Amino acid sequence: AGFSVIPRLILPYNGMKQSNSDGGDEMVWGFSDMELQLPFSPKREGKWKYGFGPQFGFKTRQNESFAGGGNGIGLVGVTSGDITKQISFMGFISNLWSYDGNFNTTTIQPYLIYNSARVPGMYAGYMQAITVNWKIDNGASIPLGLSIGKSWALSKEYGFDFNVGYYYYSAKPSGSLDHLVKFGIGVVFP
Repeated sequence: AGFSVIPRLILPYNGMKQSNSDGGDEMVWGFSDMELQLPFSPKREGKWKYGFGPQFGFKTRQNESFAGGGNGIGLVGVTSGDITKQISFMGFISNLWSYDGNFNTTTIQPYLIYNSARVPGMYAGYMQAITVNWKIDNGASIPLGLSIGKSWALSKEYGFDFNVGYYYYSAKPSGSLDHLVKFGIGVVFP
């Protein structure tokens, strides 16, 4: 009986082309807005786990082009489990509202992973966020693509993960990215 908290910190580091004063393009890099998700999960036996709780947004952007929700609050839900011995699923669904009322976005983030039987810790799958910005017309962003990665156990309780992926946006708001190259780094704490 009881509950566990599953803390999840999201701090995106982005790069995008922007027009410079000479009329050309330049790559600009920086952090976007940070989110802290704190779903509570009931301690239970079983193949599937789930949780639900608050999320908080913090204005940490280094460039207005990387703006997210800024300072805000929302809700998050998570579920995870093994579909087969080698196929796993984890999914997050959340909504963040900014305190100033200018941001209202739903994020659906499915992780559908095929785990390699030949190379322990190696995997491939879909791991990107589908978003809907409710403040604009045609605000859905739907990426299609694939990521590959490798996880390492550093001890019985700690782990490290690295992944890379390419995604094409089949639907997107006007002026948004056409494609995305993604690099992910994760640290697992007990």
